[in-house]
Amino acid sequence: MTEPTPWAQSPESDKPTADAPTTTDWGIRKRLLFRFFSVYLLLYALPFPFRPFSTFLYSLVSLEDRTEGASDPSALMAAAQRVGKVFGEFMQWQHDVVAWVAQNILRMDYEVPARLFTGSGDRTFNYVYMVTLLMASAVVCVTWSLIDRRRKHYTSLSRFVTSFGRYYLGYFMLTYGGMKIIKLQFRDPSMMDMLKPFGDVTPMELVWKFMGHSDAYTSFSGIGEITAALLLFYRPTQTLGALVTIGVMANVTMMNYAYRVPVKLFSTHLLLLAFVFLWLDRRRFIAVFLKNRPVEAADHSAPLPGRLGKMACQLLALLFVPLMLWNQAWGTYNGYKRTYSEKSNPALYGLYDVQSYAKNGVEVPPLLTDAKRWQNLLVEYKDRVYVRGMNSRSYRTFNFIVDETNKTITMTKFVFQRPEARPAEPKTELPAAAPNFTYEVPAAGELILTGELDGEKLTIKLKARNLEEMNCNRKFRWILERPYAK
Repeated sequence: MTEPTPWAQSPESDKPTADAPTTTDWGIRKRLLFRFFSVYLLLYALPFPFRPFSTFLYSLVSLEDRTEGASDPSALMAAAQRVGKVFGEFMQWQHDVVAWVAQNILRMDYEVPARLFTGSGDRTFNYVYMVTLLMASAVVCVTWSLIDRRRKHYTSLSRFVTSFGRYYLGYFMLTYGGMKIIKLQFRDPSMMDMLKPFGDVTPMELVWKFMGHSDAYTSFSGIGEITAALLLFYRPTQTLGALVTIGVMANVTMMNYAYRVPVKLFSTHLLLLAFVFLWLDRRRFIAVFLKNRPVEAADHSAPLPGRLGKMACQLLALLFVPLMLWNQAWGTYNGYKRTYSEKSNPALYGLYDVQSYAKNGVEVPPLLTDAKRWQNLLVEYKDRVYVRGMNSRSYRTFNFIVDETNKTITMTKFVFQRPEARPAEPKTELPAAAPNFTYEVPAAGELILTGELDGEKLTIKLKARNLEEMNCNRKFRWILERPYAK
């Protein structure tokens, strides 16, 4: 007899075969669990699987704009905007439902904030939303059970649910893996990070800087997640993909709980979903790894019966998997361009300590209570610099344009510019400003600024630090005589 398929205790076909029993009965408990889990998974995953298609449309719009240079909205852009509008309406509906449940069912003295996205996945909104989904799933499960109470099993439907869950889990493993490999999620510690006192670092910042410090370890983590995704996309390797996912996500989820990373709910859902896939193949897993017994090959038949059904499922897989791979490649490329193009060795790059600071011809002493006197100048990006005050926690941001030919600097109040994410949202041009500083480099690593800022004439002498000699930038060595050796 062949091995049972996911959710089923009988072979793939609902019809009796030569080596299958003529009747199949899952039992009431299993049918209830399947109905509840299927509904909850579908509701929780929304707007997946439609989100990848939206991303694909925007990627095509971006390519079209680069090749044709068209300024008028195209049909693709109109379609992408319509899809975006639908997603916006879905999020607003989601917001309204959660607000109603919080006030009328849970009786919470809580007002759902108007801002739907803050970067945290562990807001009160998210917990109320999860409770809402659990209640909705229970109601649908009971209704479904009453209407369909005569059905004995859901063998065919279980394959659809399993495939949906595989692609959902694989999609996010692929997304996060790609962000790690090219360091979009965990970036190199910035100059500002290097100056921040350790006592001021939050637990989440500690994790982010720990991961961002090592290219090798971050990429290694990303490779693990992408490997899990690719294994999940292929039906015969879904159990192996689940095992790899559990290994990766158990570590990620534990870090989220231990270091106050506000993605605990989401990472826990992904980890539990991976355990579900392992549970579906538990008998073969236990037989091989715990009992050392041989097992027959698992039945990984397509969700749709017959030859045409199998071809249709293969066609969908051939369309959807490359679509997700393309989205990941396009998103990674654009993210890398936006993130790292502005850090490509700007003129006067360096972390400078102020040696002397004269205002209107008078030397200003380095008092720790003086937030306006410069302590450090951080030149890390092409379009802006950070000035650290003497109180160590006060930073001012300035637009920073260097003319290396005339040895001048234009330094003005910083104006935030939204990254050019889509052709329909171009950057606005900043008004031109006359240079207000001249600079000279008397020796390597030294810098003298002379000019006017905020109505005050300044003469500032600075000296650059050797970033490679900072303890946090120590490189790999095979031999270390002491644990904390420099």
